[in-house]
Amino acid sequence: MPLDRNAASSRVGGRALLAGLITCGRCGRRLGVVYLGRPPGHPYYRCGHINQMLAKPRCMTFGASRIDPGIGKRYWGP
Repeated sequence: MPLDRNAASSRVGGRALLAGLITCGRCGRRLGVVYLGRPPGHPYYRCGHINQMLAKPRCMTFGASRIDPGIGKRYWGP
């Protein structure tokens, strides 16, 4: 199934390619996207909303730069 670049995006219209499309391998919840750092801000996928409410560590956090380039090449070519 090809990904539609406009199918999902973060609330702020950000650059995270997989926003709203991937889930946590540990708990199964949808990963959220946050933008950290100085503008323009770097997108990070993270899970842990319920854990954070319970003062527990997040399931996972990783930079979009680790996965988005490979996904983009796979679906839209080099």
